[in-house]
Amino acid sequence: MSATSLTKRSTTLVLACCVFLLAGCENEPAERKAFIEFLQTRIIDKAGVHVPRPNAEERAPWGRYASHYDIILKFHQAMGEKIGKPLAGEMQRGRIQTMQDLVDRYADLKSVHGSLQRFEPLLNEELTRADEARMALPQPADLKSVFEAAFERDVRGPAAGIKEALPPALATLKAGLDLGDFLISNRGRVKVQGPLIETSDPALQREIQSRLAALQELQKKSQEAQRRLQTQIHGG
Repeated sequence: MSATSLTKRSTTLVLACCVFLLAGCENEPAERKAFIEFLQTRIIDKAGVHVPRPNAEERAPWGRYASHYDIILKFHQAMGEKIGKPLAGEMQRGRIQTMQDLVDRYADLKSVHGSLQRFEPLLNEELTRADEARMALPQPADLKSVFEAAFERDVRGPAAGIKEALPPALATLKAGLDLGDFLISNRGRVKVQGPLIETSDPALQREIQSRLAALQELQKKSQEAQRRLQTQIHGG
């Protein structure tokens, strides 16, 4: 094969690569526009947290930007598996129905308190992973601003809401456990029956009332934080 033939073949290959690159550049504005429209209309413009799961046909117009949305999807998948469902189960298990329930399930409630403490580190881990992936994305300025707004709505917002709701829930359960421990320690001087606590000792009665008032105040704060979280998720 002559040097001239090699040169011609190399030139043809270079030209083919240039054509391919130019075609990719020509597609980019349309892909970016389609992805921006999706983020704006399906996430940002809607109240609450919305994480659509488009099929392959719906994602096709986004081209190179389809993988960018996977960061949000992966975060919510991890949230559901590691945090959302387990946390909801533990919150339900940690509900104190009556004073009798508190005394009877003291050990179980103590286990719930320990379990609840593991969720914030898990949440921080997933949030850091998603944020690092977001910062590494190559995005033009117009897409970057829209993606940032969608990321704030679907990733940082829910994470912040859960992190706000966890401390009051933990504080409420801790106050309940302290009251339960106090009642168990004074088992011989108090009678617990359903929602009622009876004692003939005035000093003990005052102490119980003080602890109950503190518990009820914490319960209110926890319920308010959970209501704010639900409003944030569902819109309102």
